[in-house]
Amino acid sequence: MIGTLAVVVPPPRDLVLGGLPLADRAVARARHAVPGCWTVISPLNVGLARLVDEANAQEVLLLDATYPFVTDDLLVAVRHAISPEMGDAAAVAVAEVSDTLKPVDGVLVAASAERTVERSDVHFCAGVMATTPAVLGSVLSFLGPAAGIDLVDLVERVERVVGVRRVLAPGAVSRVVDDDSLAYAEALLAARRASATATSSG
Repeated sequence: MIGTLAVVVPPPRDLVLGGLPLADRAVARARHAVPGCWTVISPLNVGLARLVDEANAQEVLLLDATYPFVTDDLLVAVRHAISPEMGDAAAVAVAEVSDTLKPVDGVLVAASAERTVERSDVHFCAGVMATTPAVLGSVLSFLGPAAGIDLVDLVERVERVVGVRRVLAPGAVSRVVDDDSLAYAEALLAARRASATATSSG
């Protein structure tokens, strides 16, 4: 039996940030945050359900590779938030919504309107989830052979089965899904590296 199975959900297209593919970056982050974990890159599909069953792990930590700036502390916090005995067999990192929202046909959209929704009550997935192998396997096993879902869809499906604890991610959350967001992430990474260099040299 292994302790933690870290599953990196690959981006829909190959994207490289700072000379490293997003999926490889997420694998490195998982191994740094949870030493000794077993890592695998896999989409969220029925094939992963079989892999999880064969791994015989105690817990599963899922990372969406399109969130390249996830911290070790957030991964550890989400992992430790699982409490099956208290009814929370899963946990997910969330971030607060910064846009003004309004309800349109039952869906919240970003816009200015007379009737708005309190932002503090609305969060979005921040790219990290932890759960038990039994919960993950039971949800994914209902997918068709060729079907796959993303992490947001997985969270919604898991919430229908068990309690999901939310862990608030500190600060802004950046996601890389296209060339524009990749360019922003490259600039952010360069700024962080410059700041780290200045700090070490000072």
